[in-house]
Amino acid sequence: MNVINETTWTTMLDSIASAEFITLRLFQNNHVPLLSDTTADYTQADFSGYSGGQPIVWGVAFINGSTQGEIDGVLLIETHDAGGVANTIYGVYVVNGAGNLRYAERFPAPISMSALGDQIKYVPIVTLINQ
Repeated sequence: MNVINETTWTTMLDSIASAEFITLRLFQNNHVPLLSDTTADYTQADFSGYSGGQPIVWGVAFINGSTQGEIDGVLLIETHDAGGVANTIYGVYVVNGAGNLRYAERFPAPISMSALGDQIKYVPIVTLINQ
């Protein structure tokens, strides 16, 4: 087993976070993310009030309580504005400026975005572990 020291983990995560501009989007198709996915595998949300995607702003990398390298993004919130378009949201996917998929995450349960004030709150988190 290789063991990578803490300084290397945090340096790697800070480098990843500053490497490119990325945007978080919500997806409305009932899809389970796969390693082979591309952006085309996701149907972007379009519920009333949806911003169309928000840029991720990363904090500073650190070693968490489980001794994993971790970097957290700023809390992102999407809110339904009571317009006529509703979606069921299954998760998030992240793209770079060229529209290439960087990662995706499915929520434990779908979230209905159909009424005034319905919200999705999401904090992007990336961790690296020794194995």
